[in-house]
Amino acid sequence: MSTTKKENQKINRTILEKSGLANLIACASDGIIMLDPDEKIAFWNKASEVMFGYTEKEAAGRKFTGFLLNSEQKELFRESLLISRQNNGKRLSGRKIELEIIKKDKDRSTVNLSFNSLILDDQHYTVMIIHDISNQKKVEDDLRFINEHLLEQTTVIKEMGLQAEIAKGELMLLLDNINIQIWYLTDKETYGAVNKAHAVFIGFSKNQLEYERLSDILPNDKYEKWTEINKRAFDSGKQIHSEELIENSAGEKRIILITMTPSLDETGKIKHVICTGEDITEQKKMERNRIQKEKFKGVLELAGAACHELNQPLQILSGHIKLMQLKSDGDHGRKEKLEIIDEQIERMTEITRRLQNLTSYETKGYLDSKIIDIYKASR
Repeated sequence: MSTTKKENQKINRTILEKSGLANLIACASDGIIMLDPDEKIAFWNKASEVMFGYTEKEAAGRKFTGFLLNSEQKELFRESLLISRQNNGKRLSGRKIELEIIKKDKDRSTVNLSFNSLILDDQHYTVMIIHDISNQKKVEDDLRFINEHLLEQTTVIKEMGLQAEIAKGELMLLLDNINIQIWYLTDKETYGAVNKAHAVFIGFSKNQLEYERLSDILPNDKYEKWTEINKRAFDSGKQIHSEELIENSAGEKRIILITMTPSLDETGKIKHVICTGEDITEQKKMERNRIQKEKFKGVLELAGAACHELNQPLQILSGHIKLMQLKSDGDHGRKEKLEIIDEQIERMTEITRRLQNLTSYETKGYLDSKIIDIYKASR
């Protein structure tokens, strides 16, 4: 890296600290990218590295448009960025665009991107928050397929009235044999139809749930949880996505990605809300395991370096202490002190041995933070 690039990164890091975004960038689960006044990438966080496949070093200094699928999306991005920067540093409330990005491995993902324009030292900087909605799009595509299939079957039913029950049975067979939960609500407390996956998750049969009020069938804790989720969709009148920790019928806590889509009548009033729920618990576990492995790799590298540097000085100290002990037979006070020093050297040697034999990532509390518990983490 040239000296100029290092200096630019140092300046950009200072700008992030001034804007109060440094901590947010470090810990956010969404991708957060900062563009400098020349619209080049100044920073992106760990979530961006995972999302795009490029390290911060590889991405720094590149134009963000290089990651977009086609010229139409690039034009949409430039237009939105220009509007953001013309907003005199104020946040563009609700300004979001949907883009398709190309990852390092040539795979594609659909993302939602929002802009925040900052003016620092009379220079325009832009912070972009990027949320990967590929899974949500897949759920929406599945729901769209079902709706299209429903429309097709409805047409067949109208043209062939005698086959109405058969068509309905086929549609319910389709809905009841997918893992994604599907249901709709007539209001925030009343079910419409539900599929088998949702009924099993809640712990009732379909007949027990359909067209019933939640307060009549759910215990208080589950009733409050579900009505709170439902209220958001009915109050906003817009499609919402949320990850919810919900207890299933077996008492297990599961992470459910819920998409709720209001259906409006000609006056704009909500007729019902169509809902889907995808269990992403295992995906989240895999993500946590990946993060733990990355942390453990860093710990191993640091422990190996520390042991390499400490072992030789410890051996030299131990040898000198042994020699001094041999020459202090008549001096009990000195001999006692040398024994204490020798014990501490042995203790340090044991610590380095444990550091060389770490097998897992284990931590313990220390003051207001956490440190590696080398006794639990080593063999």
